Amino acid sequence: YLVDHFKLMRNGSNTPTEVFGYCMDITEKKILEAQYFRNERLDSLGLLAGGIAHDLNNVLTPIVGISQLLPLRLPDANNQTKRLLKILQESSQRGIDLVKQILTFSHGAEGSLVNVKISRILFEIGKIISQTFPSNIKLEALIPADLGTVCADATMLHQVFMNLCANARDAMPGGGNLRLEASNVYLNEEFVRLNVEASVGKYLCVAVADTGTGISAAIKDRIFDPFFTTKEIGKGTGLGLSTVIGIVRKHNGFLTLDSCLGIGTKFCVYIPIIEEDEQAIKSEETFQIGQNQFVLVVDEDPAIREVTKVYLDSHNYQAICAQNGIEAISLFAQNKDKISAIILDRNLPLLDLKTIVSILKGIHSTIKIIVMSGLDTPELTSLLKDLEIKEFLAKPFNSRDLFMALDRLLL
Repeated sequence: YLVDHFKLMRNGSNTPTEVFGYCMDITEKKILEAQYFRNERLDSLGLLAGGIAHDLNNVLTPIVGISQLLPLRLPDANNQTKRLLKILQESSQRGIDLVKQILTFSHGAEGSLVNVKISRILFEIGKIISQTFPSNIKLEALIPADLGTVCADATMLHQVFMNLCANARDAMPGGGNLRLEASNVYLNEEFVRLNVEASVGKYLCVAVADTGTGISAAIKDRIFDPFFTTKEIGKGTGLGLSTVIGIVRKHNGFLTLDSCLGIGTKFCVYIPIIEEDEQAIKSEETFQIGQNQFVLVVDEDPAIREVTKVYLDSHNYQAICAQNGIEAISLFAQNKDKISAIILDRNLPLLDLKTIVSILKGIHSTIKIIVMSGLDTPELTSLLKDLEIKEFLAKPFNSRDLFMALDRLLL
């Protein structure tokens, strides 16, 4: 990009004598502006998507719970009823998966972050491509043995690279070459200056390149928007790349894109490399049945209260329910000596979370509290830290999620 300005100079008799001007290269400025405006737009869309996902999670929570509880309540149901119950479970799970994709775009989904060797994931993806992609697509995998370690959720990263490879396949309907390449790189200050999401340091770079149709300049800035797709109706949700960028950001990484119509496309995923001992591997956990403890459940939605109460009652807990903060404080004041834990919704009428928790702890300073919400944000994480609340329950939750949180709280 060049900008110029020229002015014709004249003498006293108005005769042209010289031309004065300048020409400036503003390419770097334009690149940074484009990245900045794209990030601003994605953040705004993320806020909107997050708000929608929050409401959907509140709707899905009782549906998920009932789909789990009904088979236990109807052990002698006929085959048709069992099939209907299975459809209910599968449909609710699809709803959960869809909302998770939206949340992943909006602020990054939660997951177990452990030390991960990317090479294992890439080798697995290479096998899937070789076995399932059309034979006219030739795979070239360049995966060295000395790749650095990243702190990541392996399932999420598998989803990222598989999604990019699937997009590459779809961009080559007549066949072509697909290259999957990984390398350790060091990003210097010059690179960081042209990439607003990058930081100086060691990164693992995974490139997915194809020789397909390419992406036109007109839509390059929109491909990460949720629900934007160039595929035919019914062949894509438009959440693939938005999920990809959400996961990558969750891992403190970033993406670059290089594409040309008729030549192909190359995505590069950058994830920070860590030292081996920076993150301990988490072990699989199991939960215990309750010991007749009383639990106060506080949520404005009667369906969520009812399902949570049934969960608790069926696992040897005793549930008491409240629909708002004032009612919760009143019930807790009356039963403070026997209530072992409180499950408290993030957004309640009449009183805000900080006020409710402060009053509850004023009544009983060591009361155990779990906060639940359909939307997990950095602001909420910060608030829970300030309130010294360690347990968070993401909606929609199943029985295992609930009792795992109670185990950690009460043991």
